[in-house]
Amino acid sequence: MSTAVHLVKRALSMPPHRAVRKAIGLGRRTMAARRRRAQDLRAGSHGRLDMEAGLAHLMTITADAMSDDLVSALGQLSPLYLDHRFDLLGSGWTQVAHGIACPGMFGRSYPPGPAVEPDSDGTWLEGIINRSNLAESQRIWRLVDDPAYRPIDWQIDFKSGYRWQQDRHAYDLTIPVDVGADVKVPWELGRLQHLPRLALAAIAADGHGQALPPRDRIVGEIGNQILDFLAQNPPRFGVNWLCPMDVAIRSVNLLLAADLLAGAGLSLGTDLQRELARAAREHRDHVLAHLEWSETGRSNHYLSDIVGVLWTSAYLPLDGHGRAAAAFAARELVNETDAQFLDDGGNYEGSSNYHCLSGELASFGLALVLGLEARTPGLFDSFNPEAIKVRVPFAQGTLPSHRHDNGVRSVVSPAAWTKLERAARFARRLRRPDGAIMQVGDTDSGRLCKLEPQLDPSTMRENDLDSTAFTSAVAALSDTSGPARGDHGARSTRIETAVIRSLSGGTTLPGAGEEPLASFGDLDSLVTMLRGLPERQRRCRQYDTGASQDVWSRCAFPAFGSFLFWRGNDRISFRCAPAAPADAPTGHRHDDDLSVELIVGGTAVIEDPGTYVYTASRAARDSYRSAAAHDCPRAASWDVAAPGEALFELRRQGFGRCLAWRADGVAGLLQTSKGSLWRAILIEGDRIAIIDGTDSADGLRPLSKLPLRCLGYGRQS
Repeated sequence: MSTAVHLVKRALSMPPHRAVRKAIGLGRRTMAARRRRAQDLRAGSHGRLDMEAGLAHLMTITADAMSDDLVSALGQLSPLYLDHRFDLLGSGWTQVAHGIACPGMFGRSYPPGPAVEPDSDGTWLEGIINRSNLAESQRIWRLVDDPAYRPIDWQIDFKSGYRWQQDRHAYDLTIPVDVGADVKVPWELGRLQHLPRLALAAIAADGHGQALPPRDRIVGEIGNQILDFLAQNPPRFGVNWLCPMDVAIRSVNLLLAADLLAGAGLSLGTDLQRELARAAREHRDHVLAHLEWSETGRSNHYLSDIVGVLWTSAYLPLDGHGRAAAAFAARELVNETDAQFLDDGGNYEGSSNYHCLSGELASFGLALVLGLEARTPGLFDSFNPEAIKVRVPFAQGTLPSHRHDNGVRSVVSPAAWTKLERAARFARRLRRPDGAIMQVGDTDSGRLCKLEPQLDPSTMRENDLDSTAFTSAVAALSDTSGPARGDHGARSTRIETAVIRSLSGGTTLPGAGEEPLASFGDLDSLVTMLRGLPERQRRCRQYDTGASQDVWSRCAFPAFGSFLFWRGNDRISFRCAPAAPADAPTGHRHDDDLSVELIVGGTAVIEDPGTYVYTASRAARDSYRSAAAHDCPRAASWDVAAPGEALFELRRQGFGRCLAWRADGVAGLLQTSKGSLWRAILIEGDRIAIIDGTDSADGLRPLSKLPLRCLGYGRQS
């Protein structure tokens, strides 16, 4: 579906006054973008370089905070990063440079672009950088202090070989669809999430010298990669300025890497500090001007935007503009945490992986809010809202303050904090015995920052389905966890714990108690009804779970639509999702209502395959979000939510309703105008029974062979 057609359809679905208001707003933003583009092409897109600029120092992390496992992983990863090798979104370890040949995807392989021969003066940038920014890019490049440094190609999808032009204004670039090219690959590299890991490696290098490259080598490489990126990616030019979310996440990782080094007394140098301060300001101004906000349907993109604004404001001077930006971001972060997480803690986008991404964004962001309140009392009391221009309503001059049960006063509301704690509990309950999260809906593999890898030493591949960073971050903020205790009561040794505690200034908030869902429903009568249906309208399967001394435990997240049982290394996950809130985005949901995931003895018997890719292949996108990719009952002659033309829209004919929730099973109904579908799951001693039924006369559709499970975005098992 074209953008124009999509906008027309959305406008027709709105009340006339709202459609007119949005059309006027879109027109104004379009004209502003055209003026900005013309100015960038004429006079360059960089802001003024302040020779007196500096960055605040907010955290101190020492080598003592790092576990032996982390240091070992950093010892394996650091040489690869120093060699410009990256393994992102299923690429495998690839040395990313100009002129590389790429393997291709979906039968499409793009020819290599020209290689470059860098020189110290930056002459090689001619013809690569647009004319108005060339001189400034060359000046930045001349700060690279290693003659042997080879520039990274930041514009290439190094899976397919497709390359965006970095001399093109981002407003002129497009995202190709169904041609084997994936814009998420350069975006993922452009988030610079490997730089904080290199900073941690530099901090640990003295105490673990044999396991890590020399400290000076690591620090020098961090500085050179930052300069390389800034030289090749002037503001608003190239693919890495196309999505505000990625701009925001990049700003966090740039400043996090620099602050980690500063806390260990490892300076990047005065010149680079000035460049970083300007880059932080440019990133903040760009995100503020391009907030991914709407009156309804705000998503993880908007959460990323406001965390980026908050983060950059915290490190830049808290002048009139900075105070207003920080207050705006703090207010929006608290409000969006409350709005985007449901009462049971589940994220309203309907995806377990986006749940963890949004939870990580909220937890790191709220930790920074608490730290700013401790370091700068009154920051959120005295600011001028008119000091910034944003398209989001922002006129309040003082943020409301809340007193928590442990006596802490903060702009972080108890409602938002309670939902975040419940969100972390949900993520813990979704964790499989192998440490991966059970996949529900789209699997984006997105993160705010990647600090501690869960690395398979035999393959050097990361567990992209690991949710521990998020749950550890929330545990570090909760005063019920004592000294930042982990999921099973043991003291957490993950580095996220130390980072969160340092960001928050040690401030913690009171823990929220668990509210279990009471048993309800007549499961026996429902099963009797299902077994009495005609043969073609019912299906029954049984799975042996073996004898066990362990007792089944259970918990439910009914607003999200997940009902979970666990016993030792056994897991049952039942998806029975009600209609999403009216203002929730639905683009990352799948046709998975009444689906089941079953793990017996640590081995997956039935599992949700996740998501493979988005724009690179329409067929692959649709195959992984359709009912055929999930173990769920469907009628033979009609669909519940068949994929349409839009890659991020799934129109549903009905929604799930849980009919029974008991210690010995769970059942749900999916009712549509065309008929009804049922599924009951029974726990019967040493076996699990799954019973399906429909009132559709043509019976149940045969279960499909599920596609290959994805181990994260772009990675098939």
